[in-house]
Amino acid sequence: MARSIDYANLSEDDFQYLSDRHWLIAEGDYQGFKTSAAVEAWRNGETIESDDDEEEEEEEIDLDTLNVDDLKGLLKEAGLPTDGKKQELIDRLLAAQGDDEEDDEEDA
Repeated sequence: MARSIDYANLSEDDFQYLSDRHWLIAEGDYQGFKTSAAVEAWRNGETIESDDDEEEEEEEIDLDTLNVDDLKGLLKEAGLPTDGKKQELIDRLLAAQGDDEEDDEEDA
């Protein structure tokens, strides 16, 4: 009987099963999962982050280091006005980030 592997949610039993079946590990990698890295980490007693965890972590950008065109690009992506001096653009982005964090807290 063939076993079905949910590569997105590997369990301890799955790692044990995959450990000796390199073709299934390769299949998981081919499907876009980091199966070989996950199995290798399991063999070494380590844990790896899932893709979901990586997506939740937002990269902090130092807005002061960006030029005006980059700031305007971020504002445009956020659907915010792009006019004003550099500090006004930074303040607008920071205010929008604060609003987003408040919305996230309300949803929780």
